[in-house]
Amino acid sequence: MGHIYQNGYVTIAATHARDGTVGLHAEARPSSEARALPSKHLYVRQNWDVIHRNLSSYPDPGCPLLSRGWTLQERLLSPRVVHFLDRKVVWECQHGMKQADRTTFEDHWSKLLPIKHHGWSEVDLIELWHDIVVECSQKDLTFEDDRLPSIAALAQRILLLRPDDEYLAGLWKSTLLQDLVWHCGPSRMKAAAPEGLTKWNPPSWSWVAVVAGSSFVGYPLGELIAGTTVISVTYVQTGPAHLGQITDAKIVIQAHLLLFDLPTSLRRYPLVDHVFPPGSIEIPPPSNAEKNQGSPTVCLCVWRFDHPGSYYSGAAGGADSLEAGDQSTTRLYLLPLLRPYSTSVNCLILREVSPGIFRRIGFAEIECRAREIDKAYMKKELIERALSQWPLTRVELV
Repeated sequence: MGHIYQNGYVTIAATHARDGTVGLHAEARPSSEARALPSKHLYVRQNWDVIHRNLSSYPDPGCPLLSRGWTLQERLLSPRVVHFLDRKVVWECQHGMKQADRTTFEDHWSKLLPIKHHGWSEVDLIELWHDIVVECSQKDLTFEDDRLPSIAALAQRILLLRPDDEYLAGLWKSTLLQDLVWHCGPSRMKAAAPEGLTKWNPPSWSWVAVVAGSSFVGYPLGELIAGTTVISVTYVQTGPAHLGQITDAKIVIQAHLLLFDLPTSLRRYPLVDHVFPPGSIEIPPPSNAEKNQGSPTVCLCVWRFDHPGSYYSGAAGGADSLEAGDQSTTRLYLLPLLRPYSTSVNCLILREVSPGIFRRIGFAEIECRAREIDKAYMKKELIERALSQWPLTRVELV
């Protein structure tokens, strides 16, 4: 289907329609009907405020068609789209958007397409794909198994720009470390989808595993942590490469691994996004770390569970259950990957399922603090000193 939209001249979209029973034109409102005046050939109607709606924004009750999952790639691949809204018609092409009143504005996607075979840097490709994932994660689908197929045509086009790359459950092998650092927006997060809802169970490190719970997915920008590398990636491909569906997927990473005992009382705290006062939750260094005076302290400042209802509800069972029984703490691990700001680090929250093998269960931010360091240019050194307390470790993610 991707070739049909890509090679078409224009796509006509009933963007205002809630379903297939609604026609192309919205029902006329009395206030918009022109009325004849006694003068010949003169008509007037009530004026209304023009809403300069950005069609990329979501949710938008005036554009229900755009909330559907399959329309994302149909819209992006079409060279031109005519949107019929409730009160106006909007023309969209790869140069921007224009309304019937001749108002012109640049849409979010106009700078992303057309996808050409040259001129894209690695950073551009990373941001392009992350933008697609963010949009895809917000769309509604009748069947969750269609999540990756609904953007398969886009992945197929991007494979032309990354001919030596591999597409893995919605992530790309060449930029795997950057693609792993996704997080869930608290506004749409829900508990984990019941087991068996989808025929294909994606790996815990894929954003597709969380979108099955109807979550918004976002990506931070930043610099990778020094010394963190991908050692190997193994998987079994279950369909065409551009679908990205894989099984038995394992990623082996060399990285700093921070041990953290989460108090049971905090684990049960029913907040999706928990923010801690600065310095209130300290993560002690390993017992064999050198005790230097003025060594920086690592503090947990934010955490977000991928499936929050599964962790604090008290219901036993499930692949990522954190039931601690009578224990006062639950042992978790933090895998630092990205530094978005000079004094904070983005991490994956991991649970060890067997020795050396981990599943992702959330996203966290840590900060590094030291009393004697207050100069901005020394903050990068502060982070490196703090993380160096933990040796580089081989971590297998499933």
